[in-house]
Amino acid sequence: METGSTGANPGEKTLERCIDDYLNTRQAETSAENMAYALESWREWLARRNADDFASIDPKCCREYAFHLAERVDAGEFAGSTARTYYSFVRAFLSFAVRDEQLDTNPAMTNRAVEPLPEDDGTGPQQFWTAGKRDALLRYADQQVDSALEHPVAPDSILRIRMRDRAIVTLLALSGVRGAEVFSEPRDDRRNGATWADIDFEANSLEVLGKSRETEHAPLPSRAARALRRYRAVLEPPTDEWPIFPSRHAASLHRAVRDGLQEDYSENRIDRLLENGDVDDLLRDHGIAPPSISTNGARSVMKRLCTRFDLEIDGEYLKPHGARRGLGHTFYSEGRAEDAQSALRHKSIETTHAAYSNIQAGETADRIDDVLGGDGE
Repeated sequence: METGSTGANPGEKTLERCIDDYLNTRQAETSAENMAYALESWREWLARRNADDFASIDPKCCREYAFHLAERVDAGEFAGSTARTYYSFVRAFLSFAVRDEQLDTNPAMTNRAVEPLPEDDGTGPQQFWTAGKRDALLRYADQQVDSALEHPVAPDSILRIRMRDRAIVTLLALSGVRGAEVFSEPRDDRRNGATWADIDFEANSLEVLGKSRETEHAPLPSRAARALRRYRAVLEPPTDEWPIFPSRHAASLHRAVRDGLQEDYSENRIDRLLENGDVDDLLRDHGIAPPSISTNGARSVMKRLCTRFDLEIDGEYLKPHGARRGLGHTFYSEGRAEDAQSALRHKSIETTHAAYSNIQAGETADRIDDVLGGDGE
């Protein structure tokens, strides 16, 4: 850890107690509820890193938290503006901690700490998949699978990859899941990627760790369920604890083998096994579940598919979080706000209304034109 942020009175007040004291001074503010949620999320993040006291909070720790927020933005969990707001809440609390003599200086104030935060340039709404782009991508994924099936001489690995890609596209496009709910987040030890045990094909649902970090059940429409079933048939996971989308990253797979065998095998024997055997066979034979594909890996899949199919939105590939927004946009633009709320698992209808306020504004403008008349251009 970097120096310069050790507590002036180490051990005099716990981090939790100091947060409570700070929030008590902010109860009258309109942002008090959001502030409390942001600080509790930050404290949970610190606890997962075994950094739950003031002595552990330094510029490096704050920089890591900024990276964590940026990754949540990339995963579509919230906007860049929200990430910067969360960080500002933490920075304000740490300034309070300095005044409370728990810290000598505020470690969140350094340029190095804030550097990873995403920009909030206010250029407009975030990407969403239009119905046309969504349907085009789904058709392309189907065509790729059909092509592999029509050429039986193709290696099994090609069919498995195309089945996986179709399952990823279909799940993102139709279920409303967030990328971080089904793929792994390396910096978050609770987000290890969805497993086959999380799917209930009978109930048409997928159990996920939601944005609130509580268990939720995402809908699994029949087309997505069918794509997953067919993909499972070629993947042949040995147990339900196998990730739905295993990583294909060689170094990660080798590390999984080493971690899984280190208690029973010597390092030299593990080296020989990896040198002479297939890593996938080793994982299966020894009952070692591979890591899940990461959110970055899933974005790479989407980039590859969109590049090959020449498919884009405003000059960019179809991003995973754009699928969720597109699904909600389809429901909301058809006047089905409650269906959008249910599909996206928003806690309140107000959240859904806020997410699609641009549609509301456009509809209001149309009604104004109906009443007052347009400009007749």
